[in-house]
Amino acid sequence: SNEVEWLPSTVYAGEMADIVSQLGDTLKYWVTAQDASLNGNFGNSERRFLVARNYETIGNWDGAHSIDDIVNWDPFEFGQIFTFSNGSDHWGKTIQLILNESDATADTMEMTRELDLSQFEIGWLKLRAATNFGDASTYGLIQIKTGGDYITIDSLYGFMLPDTLSYDLSGYLPDTSLSLRFIAHRPQGFMQWILDDAMFHTDPDLVGIKSVDLQPLTFSLRQNFPNPFNPTTNIIYTLPESMDVEFEIFDVRGRQVKTWFQENQTRGEHKLVWDGIGTNGKPVSTGIYLGHIKTEEYQSTIKMLLLR
Repeated sequence: SNEVEWLPSTVYAGEMADIVSQLGDTLKYWVTAQDASLNGNFGNSERRFLVARNYETIGNWDGAHSIDDIVNWDPFEFGQIFTFSNGSDHWGKTIQLILNESDATADTMEMTRELDLSQFEIGWLKLRAATNFGDASTYGLIQIKTGGDYITIDSLYGFMLPDTLSYDLSGYLPDTSLSLRFIAHRPQGFMQWILDDAMFHTDPDLVGIKSVDLQPLTFSLRQNFPNPFNPTTNIIYTLPESMDVEFEIFDVRGRQVKTWFQENQTRGEHKLVWDGIGTNGKPVSTGIYLGHIKTEEYQSTIKMLLLR
């Protein structure tokens, strides 16, 4: 019943409390457009409908015949639509990413729209996934975009049976817009990643969130890769919250050869690249080196081999 002046790329919002009174109600709508000519040409759009609900499916692949049919996403370059069943649990159409030695070492799938979550104080992201990451250095990242920056909310490694993953986003709400991104990293070997529908919701009981363990990030320090290395290697670690981080490298005699200090580093995954250069600016010699990460609550050490 609203009459509006035409403005491209504008979202119109209004209260419908008198029409839609409770969750599950269906609202049918269409748009009538009339031009300013003397003939007064007009036309009606097709009729559509929406269902009042407290969730938004932000990744739904069931209507796609191919990876290029996915709406609101920039899909994986090497992804494909794949019908997946896990015993009696039929997921339907999913996104399957397979990377082999002949493919790229990385691939990204990114949501091209943002959800306006400024009216919500609680919310969860729910999705189903399975992984078969053959090499120890292979991983997948689940990231959300909020405040213009991407934040890693989970890092997936190794082999994971089909599972439901749920992430509490309440710490980023309200007053934010949210988008989603998946990053696959395969330095070597084989990688398979299956992703089912992704959903944002605000009701703890809607999809059984109470019965599903939340998957918060935990502190971790991964083995550097490549290892052995020459001349550079990557060191990846994950933080469950913002904290000060110190990373030191020692030789086998216990002498410090390199150190990094990051103050108030953000929650998520981070990477250091060591080029085999010591604090004195000179290349270190062939040998075994110990990488030690230290925060106020966590410590961990890895062994690295430099071959020149």
